[in-house]
Amino acid sequence: MKKRSSRRSEKVRRRLNQESKSWINQASRRLTDPTSSPRNADSDNQSQRSSIRTQAERHNYFFRIGWRLLSFILSAGFAFGIYSLWNDPAYQVTDIEINGLQRIPVESVKDNLEILGKRIFLVDRTVIETQLKRTYPELWGIKVNLIMPNKVSIQLTERQPMIAWNSNVYSLWIDAQGYLIPVRDDQTDLLSINADSLPTYQLSQNYRDEEVSIEDTDIQQIIKDKPVIKGDFSESLFFAFPKQITPNLLTAILQLNAWMPDEKELLYEEVRGVGWKDPRGWNVFIGSKLQSINDKMLMYETIIRQLDKEGIRPAMVSVEFLHAPYYRLEN
Repeated sequence: MKKRSSRRSEKVRRRLNQESKSWINQASRRLTDPTSSPRNADSDNQSQRSSIRTQAERHNYFFRIGWRLLSFILSAGFAFGIYSLWNDPAYQVTDIEINGLQRIPVESVKDNLEILGKRIFLVDRTVIETQLKRTYPELWGIKVNLIMPNKVSIQLTERQPMIAWNSNVYSLWIDAQGYLIPVRDDQTDLLSINADSLPTYQLSQNYRDEEVSIEDTDIQQIIKDKPVIKGDFSESLFFAFPKQITPNLLTAILQLNAWMPDEKELLYEEVRGVGWKDPRGWNVFIGSKLQSINDKMLMYETIIRQLDKEGIRPAMVSVEFLHAPYYRLEN
């Protein structure tokens, strides 16, 4: 029994010695092995961070490549779309709708615009409005709308003539607001005025309220409200800017027409103003201001009765100035 017991204790002792030696050897290796030191652990951390950074840079690189490719695809798509629009016949103007014309032929206006077949996205509404105003001074309230893909709609108002002004310089029409407009046809139902010059006029109030830059010296000469134009008359220059007959002259014409509704022809002289041709053969002038038209008519009748008593046949009678009426005999 004692031998077995000693053997058993001997085995335990040996095993403990071996385990102790093994533990000492492992501890010794930990102290001497550099791979197990804290400094080496920091190196491992730096290596790990470097690896992560490298992976991030690779990711960002491929990310940038992706955005560049996407930008290229989008740019190519836009370019293709613009090219398709530019060459697509569906976007060429094929329909021009004009509402408001009464005397001016619609086809004539369309031909002057020269926009049929033009790409609708190249049509400038402001240019069309300006072109219409310059070509047709009687048009106003012009509004241009572009309707995709190929239609241009124009809404406007055409001034209607009331007075036909016939002078040795030029013939024109005047509407109810006094605007001067060109003659377009042979309209016979207008009040006719036979004159020795153009009417006194001024730039329209709407135009004078705008800032205008004018460089052409011929246009500068015309817009100074001068009723007489020297040299050859240029319709394009004269109607380049909207003009109105002076209010006093327009009022005088309307008052005289109301006083003598049966008279379809009146007279105008730059010096003597408005008048008419008496059925007995002489001209009568009452001036350009008719504040005292009743007194002027009474004065005229008094003068004619006196001349008839004396057997005098005048060629012209003027009551422009009540305090100084006069008549003229034939030469």
